[in-house]
Amino acid sequence: MKHGGPMSTELPGPRPWFPLNLRVIKRAIGHNRFVIEQIRSRLAEYDARPIETAGHPTAAVLCALYVSGDEVYVVLTKRTDKVEKHKGEIAFPGGGCELDDADCIATALREAEEEIGLAPSDVRVIGRLDDIITITNYHVTVYVGLIEADLPYEWRLQAREVAEVIEVPLSHLLEPGTLIEFEVQRNGETLRREGYRFGEHVIWGATGRMLCNFLEAAVLEPETAGAADGAPFRNLTVG
Repeated sequence: MKHGGPMSTELPGPRPWFPLNLRVIKRAIGHNRFVIEQIRSRLAEYDARPIETAGHPTAAVLCALYVSGDEVYVVLTKRTDKVEKHKGEIAFPGGGCELDDADCIATALREAEEEIGLAPSDVRVIGRLDDIITITNYHVTVYVGLIEADLPYEWRLQAREVAEVIEVPLSHLLEPGTLIEFEVQRNGETLRREGYRFGEHVIWGATGRMLCNFLEAAVLEPETAGAADGAPFRNLTVG
């Protein structure tokens, strides 16, 4: 189901959650070393909020970044229609923790390699975001990693799970108009949700919330990130 059509509504912008010096930040992306160092520094200081597992199955995902030219990109995937849940939706590479995984970082890296062929040796983990409980009851730990390898990266997709790799410019996520509201049908009820539009895709639900957490923790100005009455993803439902 595509959500970028007539059922979607662009939220008025710029909204208060966008940085006051948006143009400055967009220009700074042209100096990608500065931006990556800013992201790494902000994540080093960020106090990620854990959640007690309380019997939920555990999973981990990787918010992978890379620098190409004058841009920083965020790596996501589009799920196939063959998977059991969240068919056709946008997600970070990741999945359930296995007994052989040393920790949640190992889970996120293993899953990224299995799903899109991203070798763990090509990733430097630079931070952790808030834990989240998904609508499918998974307790997900979120890591941010920087791809340090020759580009363009040669993705190798797990055909059953991943339809395509989606590489979103960080500057696009800062554009007014990227954040939209749209309607979804669930159990016969029409619900309003928020998401980030990228072409024909909309990044929403748990992945949208993780992406919002990344922007607030590592990119947006602290005094404007999560501003009351203007913060994205006001509805706490994750799906």
